[in-house]
Amino acid sequence: MLLACLLAGGCHRSARVALPPGQVVDLSKGWVDIAEGMVLLVENAYFRDGATTRTIADYIGTEKLALRAGRRGLTVTEHLTLPGRPSKQPPVTALFPEKARRRRQQRLYFQVVVDKTSGKANAVVLGAGSRGEMAALAARLTGKTVCAGGCTVFPEGSSVSLAMEVFVNAQPRTVLWGTNARSVAGAERPFTLRRGGKVMPAGPVTLLPGDRIEW
Repeated sequence: MLLACLLAGGCHRSARVALPPGQVVDLSKGWVDIAEGMVLLVENAYFRDGATTRTIADYIGTEKLALRAGRRGLTVTEHLTLPGRPSKQPPVTALFPEKARRRRQQRLYFQVVVDKTSGKANAVVLGAGSRGEMAALAARLTGKTVCAGGCTVFPEGSSVSLAMEVFVNAQPRTVLWGTNARSVAGAERPFTLRRGGKVMPAGPVTLLPGDRIEW
């Protein structure tokens, strides 16, 4: 699995990552700015050609995509395809076109109700060339207007998540966004968490890209 590969640290070379300046980790707000060094994980499910329902009986597998954030947007680092994918069902790469990936500012919204009739929520990524443009796009999205330019809506059947690279005893490790330092170090083990050269307070601190945990 792509996620298992990433979490094991075997899917990509380690790299220097930048901390998101002044950003507070708050998953309750429902969105995250995708900072340099983070990895966007996209997975899409596929079903038997001609199936009229999406049930486990018709399920045939998934395609997966990992995209690392950098100064020039998001770059594909891993792409796992599904042999025999039905031709009428788009590949996972089509869910997030290259043009959209190249935007310098990227923000992931975990759940947005795009179809007010069904009430179903989709993951959405906003892409912008500047902070001002991102603010304008976000205002339109949260204002319940139609998701238009600079907006990628991931369809039903897909899942989107974030991972990031931290360092554990000087060794790079990829963890999911929202992971706290205590869960990495273990319940009883004393540890030190360093962020940008500063020692963070002890406790279940939520990790950011580039954090260093030592024991």
